[in-house]
Amino acid sequence: MMNILFITEQQNVIQDILVALKQSEGLHKTFTAPCFESARRAIGEVDTLDALITVTFTSNGSNAFDLRDEFTRKFPNLRVAFLNNHDLSGWTKRLGQDTVFGNPPDKKALLEWLDEVMSSNAAERKISAPETIPEHPLPLQIVETGDENDEDLPIAETVTAPGKHLGDYELVRFIGGDDTTETHEALQLSIDRPVALVLLKPEFTKQKNAVRTFR
Repeated sequence: MMNILFITEQQNVIQDILVALKQSEGLHKTFTAPCFESARRAIGEVDTLDALITVTFTSNGSNAFDLRDEFTRKFPNLRVAFLNNHDLSGWTKRLGQDTVFGNPPDKKALLEWLDEVMSSNAAERKISAPETIPEHPLPLQIVETGDENDEDLPIAETVTAPGKHLGDYELVRFIGGDDTTETHEALQLSIDRPVALVLLKPEFTKQKNAVRTFR
């Protein structure tokens, strides 16, 4: 599982990135934040952070380099990419070896970068925790799975009217959708964080394969 944090004030950029991530085959958990302080709160309890994708400068003039340095101290293997439309010639030393995309980024290039991050992190984890074979291996245990496990799958449901609540989230406005999902701008009430919330359409919530794919 790869943890990814996106920081941008532009909701349409977040939406495009989330849609692009749905095309990725890797397992990931995505955190989004509109500003640096919200980003700190968003990952306050996170044990690992694999990829940080952030605007280089915010509308109030803050830059992301100090935040990157702060996060890399906590997450030494963190890979960073900046979304940037500014002249960075005076920031070369602060930029270092980090990746720079346009803002908004090219989705294909971004997915390729995330795939590279995932592969690199998987290799590092394998090296740091090598597989050991016991001297007397335990017998293979075969676990049969059936329909009873499907009952544990959470059933997603959605409402399209603004102002509705889904758990910790309050829907603000409908952004768009595809064949099986719809995406809303929402507010995560517990930490006052704006997010893009992707929901499975009601007509698919009784279809086990659709719910499994959505999860």
